[in-house]
Amino acid sequence: IFSLAEQYDQLELRTIGKKMIAGERGMATIDDFFTGEKKWLVYSPIKECDWSFAAVIPEKEIMKTVNSMVIKQIAIMIIGLLIILLVIIWAAVGITNPIRKLVISADRIAKGDLNEKIVGIKGHDEIHQLVKAFNKMTYDLKHYIQDLTKATKAREAVESELRIARSIQESLLPRIFPPFPDKEEFDLYARNIPAKEVAGDFFDFFMLDEEHIAVIIADVSGKGVSAGLFMAVTRTLIKTVCDLKIGPAASLERANYVLCQDNDACMFTTLFLAFYNIKTGHMTWANAGHDEPIVAAPNGSIRKLVTFKDIALGIDDSHTYHEGVTTLDKGEIIVLYTDGVIEATSPEKELYGEKRFIEKIGEIADKPIITIINEITKDLDGFQLDNQFDDITILILKREK
Repeated sequence: IFSLAEQYDQLELRTIGKKMIAGERGMATIDDFFTGEKKWLVYSPIKECDWSFAAVIPEKEIMKTVNSMVIKQIAIMIIGLLIILLVIIWAAVGITNPIRKLVISADRIAKGDLNEKIVGIKGHDEIHQLVKAFNKMTYDLKHYIQDLTKATKAREAVESELRIARSIQESLLPRIFPPFPDKEEFDLYARNIPAKEVAGDFFDFFMLDEEHIAVIIADVSGKGVSAGLFMAVTRTLIKTVCDLKIGPAASLERANYVLCQDNDACMFTTLFLAFYNIKTGHMTWANAGHDEPIVAAPNGSIRKLVTFKDIALGIDDSHTYHEGVTTLDKGEIIVLYTDGVIEATSPEKELYGEKRFIEKIGEIADKPIITIINEITKDLDGFQLDNQFDDITILILKREK
């Protein structure tokens, strides 16, 4: 190695030779003296014979193995990445495909296709559970809408029947005002405002002869269809039994006896019946548990017809009713009403009350009776604010001459 160092003037070889003589081991890179090719020189002592051995190996031979290993590693890495990518794509498709089907199905359902059902998705993961829940929701929604459609049709049928019943009921009540335009001795006006489609309140009036008129206001127990049916029966019955010769009290006793028979539903009605002489202003009346009428003069003075403690019709067929009398002066009005007026309730649960009602009548008693009823109902509407819970009926009779 020293010969080569001297021959080619290689200081590096001299240094390596000294290290070999010193028994060291190591490795160095040198350039081929002829070709300039890069080579590796490896040296190590041989202890058995006190020698030192050196080998020169071309770098390309060494790197050939390394490069092969690098290429293999890169190839393995690429294949691994491809496998990972395929797994990711497979997993993504497995997740997004059911979601895409869900989106498509949701769009079809939104357009009204309730027969839509997602199929072909198996497994036990969250996506599968979501698909099952979606299909169940579609099934439940379809049957809910079917049930709702049936219920709506049934309700519409009932509402139609109720409208017909209300129309029939309205036809039973007097609707033409003034009712007796040829009778200048008095004026009469009434209004019925039902809380439901069919009312339990009613009013009626009819001439008993040329000088006497029967005036009726009543409030049937309950509301709705049952009250409406009982109202129709009671109205017809009262009109049948009213007899000027026996008076209002005896007429009520006749009606009460009939209503008590076969009254399995235990329905009853409060009712005020008056026979009024249009020439003299004299009034005979009987009260079956109804609210006491109010008499008002044009100057606003008020008096009540304090009635006897007689019970409603349809409770006791042996009850004896009592009779009262009064006389209306010219210009005075008598106001008949049902409890839906004084028991009208505000959103704050405050009652309209008898005191407020009487004060209102006193304020407007000198006005035309149709105006009086209009202002009272307007005041009630403003007080209740669409919270009417009971039928409201008001009838006003005024002595003109």
